[in-house]
Formats: sequence, structure tokens, C-alpha cells
Amino acid sequence: MTAECHEIVKQAGLILIVTLLLAMNLFAQPEVGERESYAERAERALVAGDFPVAVDLYQRWLEADPDDFRNWYNYACALALGQDTSAASEALSTAVDMGWRDSTWTARDPDLTHVISLPEFQASLVRMGKLWRDEQASVVDAEPRYARQQRYAPYLLHLPRGYDRDLDKRYPLLVLLHGRGADMESMDNLRERLALPGVIVVQPRAPYTVEEGRGGYEYWPARLQNEYGDTLLRAIRDDAGQWVQDVIASVKQEARVDDDHVIVTGFSQGGAAAVLTAMQDPSTLAGLALVAGYIPETHRDSTFIAPLAYSDLSVFMAHGRRDHRVEPSEAEAFYSTFQQAGVQVQFNLYPAEHEMTDEMIVDLADWIMVLCRKSRN
Repeated sequence: MTAECHEIVKQAGLILIVTLLLAMNLFAQPEVGERESYAERAERALVAGDFPVAVDLYQRWLEADPDDFRNWYNYACALALGQDTSAASEALSTAVDMGWRDSTWTARDPDLTHVISLPEFQASLVRMGKLWRDEQASVVDAEPRYARQQRYAPYLLHLPRGYDRDLDKRYPLLVLLHGRGADMESMDNLRERLALPGVIVVQPRAPYTVEEGRGGYEYWPARLQNEYGDTLLRAIRDDAGQWVQDVIASVKQEARVDDDHVIVTGFSQGGAAAVLTAMQDPSTLAGLALVAGYIPETHRDSTFIAPLAYSDLSVFMAHGRRDHRVEPSEAEAFYSTFQQAGVQVQFNLYPAEHEMTDEMIVDLADWIMVLCRKSRN
């Protein structure tokens, strides 16, 4: 190999070594703040006492985000510490324009010592206080309130086979109330599994939209559970029961309903709404069925339950032994409450969770058919 070739190889080797060293240094010691925003780098420079750098970085940040009142204030501090008092006063005024209101801290901030005696600084302090008071005075109590409303809610109406053949015949009416977070179509499966011949079936949709973003409907707003007293919650629940009564009245105008055989069945919160329906006027119902349902806590007093015993109303309760939403012990307590009031009640526990099982539905269908054949006093 010639001397010229040796020199070329030597230079190439040096270049490779230098390149590797640079790369190692680059990866071992990344540039401080390379992933920080201008605002973060400016704050670090301000704390380090490098005021010119802080001022420059704050200017860059505020060009991109001119509404950032906190960093307008920090920019004013950097300018004041750098003794650019005129620009500091102007930056503080802009901070106030953008929303800075902390006059207490501003008045004693050591970073602003060089501008505290300036008339412009004092004017900004006065303006902060006035704006804060005006904004507080203009705050309106936005807590929701509730007023009675009238509106239309949909329901599905299923007429039995042969309904149009005998125009003088009247049919039992079964109202199916879905659970919270569901819709009226969710009861299609129960209706089909019950397979009740010669029965009109109605599936109403609960009046309120569930607010947590999960979709579906509920019979009263969930927020009332925690935010309001029993008086308002009781009234809105009464309205839920009356609304189901109104649906029944509407169906009676539209279809040939046997008034002596109207049955309301509900799952979960729908079961609670079924109880409220009976409490509104038990004389309109022959039966009340709760599947994984409950008595609303605002209506467990005997004054609400005792009237159910005076109207020849029958109650069916089906509950899962592994139900963790409405505990079986609660269902047993509701059963005892009905019994003590003198209400006719059939209560069964099943190896189930918070659900409607085949065994429950078979027993419910048998109970409904017996009730449909029963003559009322």
C-alpha cells in the first residue's frame, strides 16, 4: 500500500472516530430543554437570573399564545428584574387585560420591586381589584332547578293476533317498563320470551335521558339522589308513576283494553316505576310485577303502601340471590313490607344476578296468565 493510501485510510479512521464520539456525546448528553416549550425554558432562565434570555423566550411564547395571562405576568417580572420598568408596566397591564386578577400577590411580589412605585403599576393593581369584584358580582347561581313539564314520550304498542276479527272483544293489557339506561326496544326480548297469547303489550320509554353519557333513559334524574331533598325527589317520582298511568289511559283510548286486567311489570328501576304507578291509583291495576326491582326509598312509608292492599292488587317479585345492585336482603325486606301492609304478594329467589333468567320469565308468565283469567271483585 502506498504512503498516499495510508494517509487516506488514516484520515478516514479519524473521521469515523470523531463521528462516533460526537454521536456518543449527543446521545449521552441531550441538549437541556430541547423538548421544553418556550414558556418552560423562559421560567428556567428567570429562576436562574438570566433575565435577557427569559425576556426573549417569553416574547416568543406570547407571540404564539397572546391570551396566556400567567406568562404575561411572568414576562412583566422578567422585564422588571432586568430593570426595563416601562416595558414591565406595559406587560403587567396586558396581563390584566388577558385575565390576571391576583392583586394581593402582585402588590408584594419581590420580582416587581423596581416598578412598584410607578403610577402605572398602582393603576394596574386598582384595575385588578375592580375587575375581580365585578366578575364575582356577575356570577349567577347556575345550579339546576326543576319545574313540572308536559311532554310526549313514545311507547311501542303490540296488539295480539286476531285482534281485528272480534271487534267487541277486550284484551288484558301488559305494560313492560325497561331498566335505567335502556330503551323501550330492550323489552322486546322479554315480550317474546313471555309469549302471552291474547294480551296487548305496551313498552313505554322512560322520560329522562341518562346524563352520564352512557345513553338510554331513566324514570327520574339520577342527580336528584344526591343533590336534592326527599320532597322534590318524591314529587318527581310521583310524576313518573302518573306518567305510566297516562300511558295506560292513552292506550285505552286507542285499543280495546279489559280494564279489569291491566298489569304493570318492570325490571330494575322499571320495577320501581311500576310500584310508583300502582301507588298513583291501585284501582286501575290488577297486578304489579317486579323483576330485580325495588320500592323507591322515598315511598317506603306505610302511607304509600297500605292503599295497595285495598284494591285487590296482586304483586309478583322475582329476584336473584347473587344480585349485587339490589341486594337480596333488600328484596326480602320489600317482600315483608308488602306482606305487613296486607298486599297479596308472591316472592321467589333464583340462582341469578341482576338479570331476567328463563326460570324467572316462566314463573312470571304463569302468574300473568292466572291473573288474566281471574275475576276481580
